[in-house]
Amino acid sequence: MTIAHRILAACLTACSLGPAFAAQLPSADTMAWLVLHGNFCPGVCDTSDAFGPTQGIERNTYTNPHGGTTTAEAWLSPTSAHAYLEANNSQAVFDLSMRDVYTVHGSATAPFSITVHLSVDALAEAVWSARAKAYFLMYNYATVKIGSFNNSTVPGFSEQFRVGAFPGATATYHVAEQTSPLAFSEVMHAQTSYTRTVAPDETFELGYGFNFQSIYGRIDAMHSAHLDFDLPPGVWLTSANGAVFGTPPVPEPPAVALMAAGVLGLLMTRRRACRR
Repeated sequence: MTIAHRILAACLTACSLGPAFAAQLPSADTMAWLVLHGNFCPGVCDTSDAFGPTQGIERNTYTNPHGGTTTAEAWLSPTSAHAYLEANNSQAVFDLSMRDVYTVHGSATAPFSITVHLSVDALAEAVWSARAKAYFLMYNYATVKIGSFNNSTVPGFSEQFRVGAFPGATATYHVAEQTSPLAFSEVMHAQTSYTRTVAPDETFELGYGFNFQSIYGRIDAMHSAHLDFDLPPGVWLTSANGAVFGTPPVPEPPAVALMAAGVLGLLMTRRRACRR
């Protein structure tokens, strides 16, 4: 057994990989739910139920009983997720979930299809392992999924089920275990989509999940996890969380319209005068 495999076996035992049961739970009307957990604190380490860079999980460094460390930060917006997760001999997991209610607008008169895309492009960087005397990437995952948001407040609810993915609407990127005497990195890309039929003026709800995990590695997804829609021409969506997808028509300001009418009237009057 190689040194890397011995370290992995020891860490899998010490880190107690398994589902997270949040000690703190969201309220029934929660739209955003962020959970950080791992073997560096009992149960759940930190949570947030709000959108925005100042309302998420602030960057902190934690130490587990085995001397391993985790540094983590995350926040959500209605159109993106932002996460940083660094683990060194420490099992660390981010579960970032949100839901939104959309209203369909536009000139369409019959039902039509729309597609939502969810993606993440993160950078996984190796961290130095003093035990192996090498740079390590081990157990690094990035997962995205589109589905239904479960707002359960039942104690013991597992965060891995907070968003139940629709069939085919989930994707995971796994970085294979790697070690090297030199620093190295790998780009992580996971993307999924979901298509549904909607009608004009319809409202509908979607849930989104982002999951990041590491034992040895530094995952930087602070600027690269996004959601967007493919919409027919003339259609746009507004959301309960304040996002707009598509291009609404720009209303003509009354003052501008009045001025344009006045100028047009003046030109027509001058044209009649010239003809006489």
